[in-house]
Amino acid sequence: MPSTTTLYSLTALSAPVFALGAGISLLRNQQKRPFGTKDDPTDPLTKLVVAHRNATEYAGVLVPLILVVDARCRGRAVDGIVIGAVVCRSLVIASLATCRSLTEVGIGRLVGAWGTYIFGGILAFLPLCF
Repeated sequence: MPSTTTLYSLTALSAPVFALGAGISLLRNQQKRPFGTKDDPTDPLTKLVVAHRNATEYAGVLVPLILVVDARCRGRAVDGIVIGAVVCRSLVIASLATCRSLTEVGIGRLVGAWGTYIFGGILAFLPLCF
């Protein structure tokens, strides 16, 4: 049985994919734009599509990785690494969806991205250590 941390982490990584997807569908309907996005980094639809793409890309890697790590090694340190990865991913997604422009790299995106690389890199090698 997966740990509580794992279950909450999987939810935190998966829920934004569906929430952003629903937001995109609603905005497309509202704007009468059934496909594509404007080539405008300040356009709300463009920002949601980029955030959704980013969430989907990393959830697809982190979800199975967290499940493997949970099956192979447990403990507070491992939970901390998993939580760190999820918090960093959430920070990036929130920053992409709410920024004024996608051309501006704010502190949330920067910290979230580097945190994802660090925590994700550690998670990638954890199954080999136990």
